[in-house]
Amino acid sequence: MFIVLFVLFVCPPSVILLSCYPHPLHLHPHLNQSRQMGGEVSFKSSHRLARNYNKYLCIYPCKSSQDILVTVQSGKRAKSGRITLVDSGDGSFTVTFSQLQLSDSKEYLCAVDRPGLDTYTSVHLTVKKGMCNNLAPLNAVQFISKICFFLSLYS
Repeated sequence: MFIVLFVLFVCPPSVILLSCYPHPLHLHPHLNQSRQMGGEVSFKSSHRLARNYNKYLCIYPCKSSQDILVTVQSGKRAKSGRITLVDSGDGSFTVTFSQLQLSDSKEYLCAVDRPGLDTYTSVHLTVKKGMCNNLAPLNAVQFISKICFFLSLYS
């Protein structure tokens, strides 16, 4: 009880669950995304009281700075390779992976760099090899891509 009261005095009530308690990953919002190889995926991560803080994307479990893939400042856009982060300036940011590869299949954390403990949204990305990934002869690229788009709507 003493620890809880101490934390309540240190942390504003609106952020107790977000940043003041050490928290296991399963308490965080979790997203699942599944896309075909070569495609693109975007997902939005929203955090309360995060408007003025930097946001970043890292590979789970994100234990060191080497796991951080991209960092973006509030209200800005940042890109590293095939990954783009766009901070909307309201506490949310959008992550976009382009030209998806099978090696992109893993768990990521969309995080807010806060004083004390950072807050996270967990994203599990699965990239699948689609039925159209090996079909495109040079003279039929547009035709095949239209068929693949149509098929991806129903897969």
